[in-house]
Amino acid sequence: MKKYVQLLSVVIIVMISAVTFAQTPALYRDNVLLIPEGAVIEDGVVTFYRDIELSNDGAGKFSIVNAKQGHLALIEEVEIVIHTDEKRVDVVASGYRSACVEILNPLTSYKDSEFIIVIGQSEPSSEICILIAVQFEVVTPLDISGLAEGTYAVMVNGIKTQFTL
Repeated sequence: MKKYVQLLSVVIIVMISAVTFAQTPALYRDNVLLIPEGAVIEDGVVTFYRDIELSNDGAGKFSIVNAKQGHLALIEEVEIVIHTDEKRVDVVASGYRSACVEILNPLTSYKDSEFIIVIGQSEPSSEICILIAVQFEVVTPLDISGLAEGTYAVMVNGIKTQFTL
């Protein structure tokens, strides 16, 4: 359990950089770090969390006080778009969501030739919701600067694909 808590702390802190101005930013006050959303990637399995609260012990170590497990967006298709002239790669993920939730900004991690993209969804806007499916598409640019030619894996909410530079 201690290893899991340490891993969650590290991954969440790394993922803070993916939070954009359109979302509530992370907040540190009175030795408590509040993070709106983050993900834990362990052995290729992704778990999404929201309302993460970490407490600083004063010596620079954080421990988890609270975190609510959230839901990943349902992804049906992942497409890789390589812009060779711009040296850029975009990952286009699409699927359907309930009309009562919003798709959140993606979190991206890179390690050992694998990009993992986590796309969460918000809490439902109401306890009562008419089930209307709304199509969505999320474009995530990958930072490929400094990467050698080769094949790279991409996983978006459990869907795997690859591309070659």
